[in-house]
Amino acid sequence: MLATVGDFAGRRELFFKFQVLAATGKVSERSKPGHRDGWGIICYEHGLPKYVGRSSADAAGDVSYAMACDLLAGIKQPGVIMGHLRKASFGDRSIENTQPLLHGKWSFAHNGTIWSPEYRGSNRRSDSVIFFQRLIEAIEASSSNLPMEDVIVGTVRKARREMVSNPDRMGRAYSSLTFIMSDGASLYALRDFASQHDADYYTLYYLRATNAIIFCQERIIDGEWKLIPNGNLATVNAQGRLDVRSC
Repeated sequence: MLATVGDFAGRRELFFKFQVLAATGKVSERSKPGHRDGWGIICYEHGLPKYVGRSSADAAGDVSYAMACDLLAGIKQPGVIMGHLRKASFGDRSIENTQPLLHGKWSFAHNGTIWSPEYRGSNRRSDSVIFFQRLIEAIEASSSNLPMEDVIVGTVRKARREMVSNPDRMGRAYSSLTFIMSDGASLYALRDFASQHDADYYTLYYLRATNAIIFCQERIIDGEWKLIPNGNLATVNAQGRLDVRSC
């Protein structure tokens, strides 16, 4: 996952570096390197997210990925830009399961597997699609006077409890709930994994760059990247202020 908040001048080159991870990106143990099961890049226009490019094909060899990167360079007021390279666990390799996912003003990218039957629909829909749907339902049902980060933290805690209390037949609840989510004004980045054994895979870093803050699961450019602690939510508000809190 990759996201920029602000006006990062090198965004075209940044997303080209991100493309390399489709072939070489870190994976959990016993998995082949790379994330070859689809890709997506979104930006915001007039307060709503739109796809700059999206495909269920492997980004490493997809010429439309390069076209999307070229389009990024021409965005005059970039705001939030988000990208995702998929490594499928549940759900078809289809455009509907290809992230980032969009709903209204919200965009969402997730890395992890949710085994709990509470977050499994049919075999065709990915666990990430259902997780995003649950988050949106909670946001839309919340009181408007609550800070959004409080709503998200509360929803994640509830979801975590549901998963742990209803594991699959092998006793598994989830590997990771790690996600990046935005409404176009603010961005929310959660790092949350279940087993310390997976700490080197389910990473999420942020970098303060000129006129922007960058989030990525791998440190793809030089700079002083900082690792978000496990179980923490990083929030960048509309004024560009970044806070990290326990979730």
